Amino acid sequence: MKIGTLYLILHCILSQKRKNMEEFKIFLENDFENINTELDEFRNGLSIGIVGSGKLGLALISEFNKLSKLRWVIARSQDSKLNVINKIYNTQIIKSNINEVNAIPNFIILAISDSQIKDYAEELADFLGDKLNGTYIIHCSGFQNVDVLESLKNKGAKVGALHPFQTFYYESESLFKNVTWGIECDEEDYKEFSNLVLVTEGIPLRLPQEAIENKALYHAAAVVASNYITPVMQLANQIAKSINLKEDELLATIARTTINNNLKSFKGENVPLTGPIVRGDKKTIEIHINAMKGKPELLRPYCQFGLATAELAFRNELISEDDFYDIMSILKNGLIG
Repeated sequence: MKIGTLYLILHCILSQKRKNMEEFKIFLENDFENINTELDEFRNGLSIGIVGSGKLGLALISEFNKLSKLRWVIARSQDSKLNVINKIYNTQIIKSNINEVNAIPNFIILAISDSQIKDYAEELADFLGDKLNGTYIIHCSGFQNVDVLESLKNKGAKVGALHPFQTFYYESESLFKNVTWGIECDEEDYKEFSNLVLVTEGIPLRLPQEAIENKALYHAAAVVASNYITPVMQLANQIAKSINLKEDELLATIARTTINNNLKSFKGENVPLTGPIVRGDKKTIEIHINAMKGKPELLRPYCQFGLATAELAFRNELISEDDFYDIMSILKNGLIG
């Protein structure tokens, strides 16, 4: 084959590739432009009313006020009103009850306790009636199903249960960023509810049917991930302080590494457990217990967490049966004293 002919063939191939890449680029740009335009349109038309001013309620109030989408807040007690004012410095949009509301936004969020949701939904349905037709109303409980909003659905409202998988203790400007929200709603309403999550820079997750049918277990997973880590970390902090070590000098790196190891392990079968229990190192465990004698505030939780750790290690075949029973005996004796 002549060099000129080869050059011509290569030129044609590269030209076609460039054309295909340009077409692909245009396709991607158009696709992303459509997505962004759709979310922008949703954001532009968004208006929010929030009922409740607890930790989650205040976080949502701050978020949607920052986005200039907050139309009103219902806070019943004087203390609640003051908490909201401290957040947004605007008394005009704070209402004592639904009777004071003169406009219905396109989204109403019930950020109230689980036990109040059904009764408040019925109160809302009775007072506003058919005015709720087409309004999107959500509760944020991780425990309750969407059917507690049935009275609102009967008035034509679009109802959903949207639960942010996050803890709301300290304030943060980006508290909702990259937070996954579990969503339970009718199929035709999912797009609108997911857009609400995307506006907060969160991640919408359509809950599978098994999770919806077992909402208590779904919520328990959040409780364990959020609350059960705290006593472990506080115990580590107490032990460190008992020997005059600062927590930021000792605990931060190892705690982050442990959490990251566990997150990585979720995709496989490994349990990233290290330390004396998984090594079957009974002598070290006894030394720990002896060092904490006379300090029940340290010893009791150390032994309790140790028992749970030993069970985890044995269940995952990380220690032998003999080591398991020996360690359990040592830790139980430590609890007794």
